[in-house]
Amino acid sequence: VVIQHGDYLEWLEGMNARAARDRISRESLGIPQNAKVILSFGLIRPYKGIDLLVEQFKLLDDDTHLIIAGYTSRPELRQKIEELSQGRQNIHLLLRWAEGEELAALLELSDMVVLPYRTITNSGAALLALSAQLPILGPNMGSMPELQHLVGSEWVRLFDGKISQSQLREAITWLQTPRGAPDMKPFSWPRIAAETLALYKSLAKC
Repeated sequence: VVIQHGDYLEWLEGMNARAARDRISRESLGIPQNAKVILSFGLIRPYKGIDLLVEQFKLLDDDTHLIIAGYTSRPELRQKIEELSQGRQNIHLLLRWAEGEELAALLELSDMVVLPYRTITNSGAALLALSAQLPILGPNMGSMPELQHLVGSEWVRLFDGKISQSQLREAITWLQTPRGAPDMKPFSWPRIAAETLALYKSLAKC
């Protein structure tokens, strides 16, 4: 039995992004209003490939901006990301825990979420991005292909292997694809509760 990861629609409704705009906004980060913004957020660990993302993003020759928001407990990984980003005005590092309202504000000012993971099973970040109506670029592994099937290829774009410059460039062009709101019904909590209860009831009959 597969029960989906739940959405973050109610959580987002409870977050007041406006309360954090004095701390986190395009203006405070020095990002032009018409620039495309890529966001990668969450706890930073080696398998999540943030260092690869920064390496490949640096090869782009356009006005796109990259925001890395998240905490890492590994000093060597933090140092590597900082060194890779050094001197780049279009890479913004927020290497700390992002408060709820700050994260909501970051989602609000971004155009796309990139998950450059080296490996993945499931992703809460993906569901949070979709709940905020942000398209996703992620790896073609784990639950991501099923997520793409459920919400559509206009919302989830997949890459094979490691994240690359060409994949980032193609995804930025892909952002121009017309899209309505993603269908989040498969991830609703009442549906998840009903499916979970039904599973336990079926097991009790065994």
